[in-house]
Amino acid sequence: MKGVKVTLNEKRNRDKYKKYGFFIWFLSRIIRILPIHARIFYINRLNRRSGKIAIGLRYAALRTIARECGENVAIDEGVILYNPENLKLGNNISINQFCYLQARGGITIGDNVSIGHMVTIMSSEHVFTDIHKPIKDQGIQVKSVVIENNVWIGAKATIMMGVHIGQGAIIAAGAVVTKDVAPNTIVGGVPARVIRKRV
Repeated sequence: MKGVKVTLNEKRNRDKYKKYGFFIWFLSRIIRILPIHARIFYINRLNRRSGKIAIGLRYAALRTIARECGENVAIDEGVILYNPENLKLGNNISINQFCYLQARGGITIGDNVSIGHMVTIMSSEHVFTDIHKPIKDQGIQVKSVVIENNVWIGAKATIMMGVHIGQGAIIAAGAVVTKDVAPNTIVGGVPARVIRKRV
């Protein structure tokens, strides 16, 4: 069975919008007129739509909501952004289909990060220390997640609250990351463990 040849010239979704920079900027200026709660509602309604126009509209809206948002950020269909006002996003980021980013405690994503489909990133979790009290009544704790530059997160991986992923790291598909990941390290499994170093 022969593999599929992919050329380096093939453009990713996030790279197709460079030439539309002015139009995205203009759309962002219009969307910014809306109150913040309306913008958040708008971007999450748009997650049901696929195609280039929908990706461009989501990006334009996100630029007006996120704490920081760089250039060429592609948010694919089905992505749920919870508390998107607490996101800090760098340049050249791909967030593929059906991801869930829960940014209650803050999520920072650096440059050139690829996030596979159905990835979950959590920045809060339930408190469960009191065994005599229902977990649902114990509140939540929050801690930010940081993903440095040039990280690849495989499909269906889960990044838990407070995790810091170093530059150049790779998270294998299906991994559950509960601890910090050193730069240029490949991790996988449940819970995630070091597989090997890239260098």
